Amino acid sequence: MYRGHPQQQRRRESQPYGEPPQPTTRARVNVCSFVLLCALAITGGAVWALLSERSELQRQMTELRRDSVKQHETHEQQTKTWRQEVQKALKTPVRTSYNASAFFCCFDGPAWMQKRYTVMLGNALNALPPSVKVQVFHRGDASWERGLHLNPGVERLKQTHGSRLAFHELPLRIRKAKRSDVLLSYDLWNTLDAEIVLAFGSGGAFCANALVHFEDFASFELIDGDGLLLTRKSAVLDVIRHKAGSSNCRCIEGKHGPTRYLASQLTSGGALDAPRKVKEHFAASSATADDALPFAVVGTLPAMDAAKRSDLIERCPEAKAIFPSLHEPGCFGAPSSLDKDRCVAALCVSNPRPSGC
Repeated sequence: MYRGHPQQQRRRESQPYGEPPQPTTRARVNVCSFVLLCALAITGGAVWALLSERSELQRQMTELRRDSVKQHETHEQQTKTWRQEVQKALKTPVRTSYNASAFFCCFDGPAWMQKRYTVMLGNALNALPPSVKVQVFHRGDASWERGLHLNPGVERLKQTHGSRLAFHELPLRIRKAKRSDVLLSYDLWNTLDAEIVLAFGSGGAFCANALVHFEDFASFELIDGDGLLLTRKSAVLDVIRHKAGSSNCRCIEGKHGPTRYLASQLTSGGALDAPRKVKEHFAASSATADDALPFAVVGTLPAMDAAKRSDLIERCPEAKAIFPSLHEPGCFGAPSSLDKDRCVAALCVSNPRPSGC
């Protein structure tokens, strides 16, 4: 059976010795594909890395924006809170601590006496250091209202000095009590803010020209200045607690000259009273120590020599506030020089009242 021409074997061309065989076309295609794939892989990796880095940057920028918004909101909230605290602080009175308290009682009295309230309180606020709080006690009755009407300057003093000048209405249980009982009541002394207490009244004045000051006497345990009393709050409360004649009133009843009586009770209880010369520098009485101008003048000094009294008043003009007509000779001086009718007319307390009153 005929099967065509027999296949002849292809002859391989002889290659020079030492030369590598030439790659075929198919091998070239494989190499190019591999290189292309590698390039694509590298490019894809680079693109992926860039995209990942961009995503990370976007995430970081989002966090930064969120943090910035949060910080802004926190700052706004803090600013709002701070403004609220400032407004609250401006409306809240500043709490000031005081080293001493000076108190005065405004009770019912004639108009000529009540007219002294503005001058008296202004004198005390100016003569005493800022660390001394001035506390005024009153009954809250019609007499007190009349006193405020006669002294519009009291409200200005309150606005000027703020919490340093305080007014206290007496409790009901002692509001109707006698003046001496009120001055020796537990409620009054317990209301005072400081341990060192200076009790003064409407019959005295502090001398601004004096070379001695309140600080020179504050270290003494007790100074009885004949109406001007410097003592300790705790000691007085202890005396009242043990000497009170009534548990309802909690006061020492029926004593005339309450400050002097209180000083005697303190000394009998062991309190050390100041020496005589210290008292004379503290408040003028019959004479002054070494003719020095005292810290205060109390009363009209009827027992003092006329020349000394005249010199004292000239150097302490605040003493002229003791009476509204202190320039009237008939109202001030030794008993022998007093002119009762003339003084009564000058004070506008005669009945019927003279013209001009």
